[in-house]
Amino acid sequence: MAYFWVLWGVVSTLLLVRTINKEDAQRVREINIARQETAELRGKIQNHLIAEHFYDKPAKEVLPVLKDFGIGL
Repeated sequence: MAYFWVLWGVVSTLLLVRTINKEDAQRVREINIARQETAELRGKIQNHLIAEHFYDKPAKEVLPVLKDFGIGL
């Protein structure tokens, strides 16, 4: 009878650890997806700024726009 309880404790502990690991893996996947979306958005913004010759403009025109995007210098 004691073997049953030991076996039950081991199995339940293993199932608990497996569940926690699955949740952590899911969270990591979600973070990676969010990072990829952010990188793609940054690339699109960068391409737009290059196409608009944003970097050729004087600083007095550029700095307010950067502040609107939340970029502090």
